[in-house]
Amino acid sequence: MPSPSLNACAAVWINGMPMHNPPPHRILPYGNNALLLRFETDDPAPILPLIWALAHTLRRDATLGAIDVIATMYEIAIHFPYGTSLPDKAHHIETLLQHLSPKNVHRTAEHHIPVCYDFEYASDLPGLLRMKGLSLEEFVQIHTSRTYRVGFIGFMPGFGYLTGLDARLHTPRKANPSIRIPAGSVAIGASFCGIYPLQSPGGWHIIGRTPQRIFWPHRDPPCLLQPGDVVVFHPIDRDEFQQLFNETHQ
Repeated sequence: MPSPSLNACAAVWINGMPMHNPPPHRILPYGNNALLLRFETDDPAPILPLIWALAHTLRRDATLGAIDVIATMYEIAIHFPYGTSLPDKAHHIETLLQHLSPKNVHRTAEHHIPVCYDFEYASDLPGLLRMKGLSLEEFVQIHTSRTYRVGFIGFMPGFGYLTGLDARLHTPRKANPSIRIPAGSVAIGASFCGIYPLQSPGGWHIIGRTPQRIFWPHRDPPCLLQPGDVVVFHPIDRDEFQQLFNETHQ
């Protein structure tokens, strides 16, 4: 029986095509009742479809019996009921990984998100414009010209870490986090972009706000954004923001 600390290099599939040099990974114990599948790579972008697909499969595999599956850009944590045999589950996960086809099991959505970049909704944008030496028009053009992918969900329910931010807009997180950030705020933190689904504290730079709801606590699923989804931003003015806000928050 394979050990949960097994070093593996399985014949996985990416986008429906077999990989001749599959990504190395390890399955490690993660406390007494969980396993951690860790992919050992410096660049997660090529393996993200695999992570999304595998997490999707693990959540729906009744035989595996996981009670929670949490995916990041490099790892998947799989939690089990108390007393589960972790070596057996590690073997099961390895078998799934070897026969996985992300193209067939993971479907993603595309979201077009309206954003108002007016300074009333973008408290940190004036400082960023000075820091970057950009005009407001240049900043908006750069930010809206990219296509983003939800790398993973973290920080709070529905908060998607969006990859694909133009390097010119990369900005370290704030030294002093803001105490109160409104729901719908669009923000930049390091190389990621994100949308705050709920009002909360936060350390990212607020560059705008969307009137679109991102999180519904009583809906299934409650989160608009899911790992692998595509996000495209487009600018709106204050009047459009208010109109759309009223429509979506009735």
